[in-house]
Amino acid sequence: MANVERGARTQRIRKIQTISLLPVFIICVVNYMDRGTLPVANRLIRNELGLSVAEMGVFVAVASISVAVFFGFSSSGTSWSLANACAPSSYAASLGAIMDFGGFIGGALTPMVTGFVVQATGSFTPALLVAGAIGLCSAGAYVVGIPGEPIPTKALAPSPA
Repeated sequence: MANVERGARTQRIRKIQTISLLPVFIICVVNYMDRGTLPVANRLIRNELGLSVAEMGVFVAVASISVAVFFGFSSSGTSWSLANACAPSSYAASLGAIMDFGGFIGGALTPMVTGFVVQATGSFTPALLVAGAIGLCSAGAYVVGIPGEPIPTKALAPSPA
């Protein structure tokens, strides 16, 4: 019975990991399609909506940011369910706090790192590449670092000194 329950929880963890990374993959696919089709359709869309080149740039920027934010938040929301799936219920809040701490550190360091990279290179392109590389490392950490099986309570209990 315990092995069946453990197998079901293992399947649940893998499913949550897949669902968490799926929006990131969709962002990449949409970005690729956008880069391939937008130059062709740009003039048609601009003429249809009666937009100038500058207004079309703002339109594309807002649309791209909206898609990125939507999929980014949907990925973030599903990753939070991993804390409940991986840790025993009495430790889920601690695991969630560790995830939260990582988010706060990233939120504090990102503007500084971006500023330093832009100051050193004079361009935002390397800064965006650094942010993308860090994002891929974070996604890899979820795939590699989160165990395939739930963490048993015994493994989290303090050892006698």
